[in-house]
Amino acid sequence: MAISVPLMIFAAAFAVDGLNSYMGFWGITNRLYASNNILRLASGTGLGLGMAALLMPVFNQTTWQDWQAEAALHSWRQLLLLLTAAAALDLLMISEMPFLLYPLAIISSGTVLTILTLVYSMVWMMILKCENRYTRWQDAGWMFLYGFFTAILQIAIMDLIRYNMTGTWNGFFINIP
Repeated sequence: MAISVPLMIFAAAFAVDGLNSYMGFWGITNRLYASNNILRLASGTGLGLGMAALLMPVFNQTTWQDWQAEAALHSWRQLLLLLTAAAALDLLMISEMPFLLYPLAIISSGTVLTILTLVYSMVWMMILKCENRYTRWQDAGWMFLYGFFTAILQIAIMDLIRYNMTGTWNGFFINIP
């Protein structure tokens, strides 16, 4: 249980950084600190690690017939290795080397799609009352397909809302002091 404390700290850091950044977006000048992309990347990475550590046991409990009640991270060594790998990926991103940015963007987008797919697959299992029925990944194939298409639908709806709000598919830039 103590191993989850750093993950909760990462979540709190993400919330503080997000609130601070959001205040800058609306022109509130008395923020805690000047917002920047490196802090956003680091806090987002920490939150992502925490989400994955939480999602994995919940997914296993919802999906598998013979699930074991165990945490995603079993030791401080595992957490340290995961943090080291995440920090290395963040440093590669910060380096802004063009030949790395494209594959890293694909990995990042794929990770978001994977997480959404797993979450929506669990939702479909609960809606259709077929949790804890599966012994192999192939057995749950339809649930993963339902989850994948629901994730794609969510992303498409969010893109359409953004397009209607901004009038463009391109990114928009806001100068945050």
